[in-house]
Amino acid sequence: MATNRRKYKKTGRGSGGNNNPAKKPQVVLVPDPAVSAANDESDNAAAVAAGGAATASIDDELPSTDQLSRELCTIVDVVHDSRDESLHTLDNLYTWSFTEDADFLKSFHICGGIVKVLDFLKASMNDIHCKGSIRMRCIKNAADVISTVTHTGENNENKDIAAKNATTLLDCDGIDTLIAASEEYSGGGDIPQLEAVCSVWNAFKNLTCILRTDLVMIQDTALSLSDTGIDIMSQLKSVDGDIASEILGNVFLSLNNIVLKNYITKRYFQDKEVLSKCLDIFKKNGTWNFRIREELRMHEAAHFFNTCRKKNLLDESLDNGMILPLLVVALKQFPSNDKIRRHALYFIDKACSSEANNKKIILKLGVMEPLGSLLASDEINDEDEKNKVRTLISKIIA
Repeated sequence: MATNRRKYKKTGRGSGGNNNPAKKPQVVLVPDPAVSAANDESDNAAAVAAGGAATASIDDELPSTDQLSRELCTIVDVVHDSRDESLHTLDNLYTWSFTEDADFLKSFHICGGIVKVLDFLKASMNDIHCKGSIRMRCIKNAADVISTVTHTGENNENKDIAAKNATTLLDCDGIDTLIAASEEYSGGGDIPQLEAVCSVWNAFKNLTCILRTDLVMIQDTALSLSDTGIDIMSQLKSVDGDIASEILGNVFLSLNNIVLKNYITKRYFQDKEVLSKCLDIFKKNGTWNFRIREELRMHEAAHFFNTCRKKNLLDESLDNGMILPLLVVALKQFPSNDKIRRHALYFIDKACSSEANNKKIILKLGVMEPLGSLLASDEINDEDEKNKVRTLISKIIA
């Protein structure tokens, strides 16, 4: 049978998507149905293997819509296809969707890709025989595909089709399914579990990014997602390593998007002790402790704190007294990070401007030391920024 393949352009990944996969999976297409039909049920496994060997790697080609439709069928055809075959298909889908090719993403939507991936994910989690690392791989592979097909692309060029895929996921209760997948993490440093939950929260990051502008989520669902994120933070506060750090970053960004959309109320924020649980991940034995890659996490946390302040979720007098000590330490630890400086200085400025805060208390929290260091630093060449620091110092001591 003649096939119609399209060449694709390999692309990078923007900040909203999954960056730099560790290893690009080999792409293997399922055999043509005309070939499979000639084999009875007992020979089906051999036919699939032969078809995979015949097509080998096609790393520079994308499937036609017909081919994609057949690929998607292998995800949910539990009678004729093994779980390994389904996982291979998910690897293929991830590789293809990672190209950000708009035509492929449209074909994926037309062929019901989201529905089939969710069906696979539900079936895997409901299968009592699917255990251990293979269970985690099922979750990871499915979440990776969801993450890439809901990524808006470079310069938001795939925003419309990403929103359509995300809408389908919402309509199929996909958020609840992904929440259940996240809750498969039992705590600790198990690598397959960490990799799976990292992929799930990468998907949440992209979904909530679209949610900010294009989608409407039921508030109970948004709060359930927030609850899950807060729980994950608590579970990871004693877990070191790059994967745990990346999960925390995805959680911070997801929560930030939910807060921006006004799903979080001040009562919820205070009753759930969201702030203290966020701050706890930067502590060890009661003192501030920055672990591997915590510079990036600190930027995301400071951004989140400013968003919470803008949305009036903070108790100005109490919560500022909890956040400012961390920002003081962050300014000392990462003085050359312009993003951390920007968020920290903005938060300190607003805290000083609040009638609920006593400037003497702010002084006791030690903000003057890092501000003075910033003025004397040779790493900051922007005179406008130094003038802002001078103005802030004057405001504090006035």
